[in-house]
Amino acid sequence: MHDLLPDEGLRIRIEIDEDGTTTPPHLPLATLLRALDGTDGKKYFLAKLDKPVECIRAKTGQPWTLTELVLTNYFKGGNIENLTTGKREFFVFVKLLNPERSIGPNGRLDLSKAAYFGLGRAMIA
Repeated sequence: MHDLLPDEGLRIRIEIDEDGTTTPPHLPLATLLRALDGTDGKKYFLAKLDKPVECIRAKTGQPWTLTELVLTNYFKGGNIENLTTGKREFFVFVKLLNPERSIGPNGRLDLSKAAYFGLGRAMIA
């Protein structure tokens, strides 16, 4: 498993640019909790929203709730860790996933149990 982020508990804002709907939801602030290993061998990051968000899942047209989001870099060369280092990029493009259930403290991200949600930008709150 990947180590904890240097700034575990970092407050971030996530803005959704595209989620397949005409009006993507506005998200509350979130806390970046830790890095995760995915079942595909890639690195992901777990963020917990300050409060749950009810919205429509574009793929099914059904309501669903966002409480924790999993983020990964969207563009090659982008790096979420740059939000936690001296580089302090203004924002990082991210792909967003909604895990079907809460990921425990030592959990691993099972991609078969996480739904692609959208694309957006993560930045320090």
